[in-house]
Amino acid sequence: MFILTLHMESRLKQLIIESFLELQDRPSLFLPKIFTSLIGSIWMLAVLRGTETMNTELMIGGLLVFPVVFFLGVWSPVVVAEMVKEKSGLKEALRSSTDYLGKMIGTAIILIAGTTISLIPFYAGVAALIIYGNILPAVIGGLLSAVMVLAVVYGIYFLPVTLIDNNLGKSFRESFSTSRNNSREVTALLMFSFALLGLAAFTTGSIRNLGIAGFITGRAISSIISTYTVIISPKYYLKEIEKEE
Repeated sequence: MFILTLHMESRLKQLIIESFLELQDRPSLFLPKIFTSLIGSIWMLAVLRGTETMNTELMIGGLLVFPVVFFLGVWSPVVVAEMVKEKSGLKEALRSSTDYLGKMIGTAIILIAGTTISLIPFYAGVAALIIYGNILPAVIGGLLSAVMVLAVVYGIYFLPVTLIDNNLGKSFRESFSTSRNNSREVTALLMFSFALLGLAAFTTGSIRNLGIAGFITGRAISSIISTYTVIISPKYYLKEIEKEE
């Protein structure tokens, strides 16, 4: 068991280093998520502005645009995964990603539905707290929703790269199967990813206090960090495929 643990740690360290070197050699890998981060930031600021001023047009517009913003969040990691897998440039990956347009739209719809279902226990607990003044359902609902969201994140860890090679249903099945078969490594990589994102949120907090420009800059920094974590996924998946062959 000790030897197995050391081997796993060695593989993960190698993967993390290789992913960092890939980013260092190919800075264009940052661009897709930086672009979608800017779009998302503009959308969030517009929705916030509409809420503050009770501007109905802005709030309704933000609601209508949300599926597009969510789709871009699905699209950007697929482009990055395509660049890593095919060792292609940004233009080539953007062109080839159009072949997966239907699958990405389907993925966005499934993830929106999955996220909504996962949050039902939390909202039910909050409703019970408001109606009955009992905090216990809110705590239980919050914990249950957190577990459900983590399960979804765990299962779709390899989805950006599995979408490239399979139909929609098989993409989800293969991603869940790969995560299950490599549960220790995926858990460790998720912890590493959350740690990096937490660090990004902590270090950019003061920047966001500078106002709109700070908010957008902070989200751009977070997107750079998350690009690194996205790259780790296809690199690990491709190594597993090479081993099987």
